[in-house]
Amino acid sequence: MNRTSGCRRVVLALFALALFATVASADQAAPPSAEKGKRLYAGNACYFCHGTLGQGLGVNGARIGPPSRAVAGFIAYVRRPTGAMPAFTDRILPDADLADIYAFLRTMPTAKAAKDIPLLGPLKGK
Repeated sequence: MNRTSGCRRVVLALFALALFATVASADQAAPPSAEKGKRLYAGNACYFCHGTLGQGLGVNGARIGPPSRAVAGFIAYVRRPTGAMPAFTDRILPDADLADIYAFLRTMPTAKAAKDIPLLGPLKGK
């Protein structure tokens, strides 16, 4: 083996090692953060239609907390919603940010049934 081919092999090996390290670090992205999701939810004005806790505001926006669909379905819906909701492209909200918002919404309590809300008791018989 001559000196040139030995250097070429070393350079190729270093390049492969750097490429592997880059791919490995991309695969080890940080897990979704509910705290970051809370900031993103507020910062992107999701609360304007969906309420501060994802509880929904009736006509303006549906209840979205906690989500009833998996994160992939949540992201797909945000990308191509129905009704009056605007679409949020990946350039506006990357998938990682939507995963954080999803994590925040997962921390919301489920809605109580009407029968379990004392204030609604008088309305049960009507």
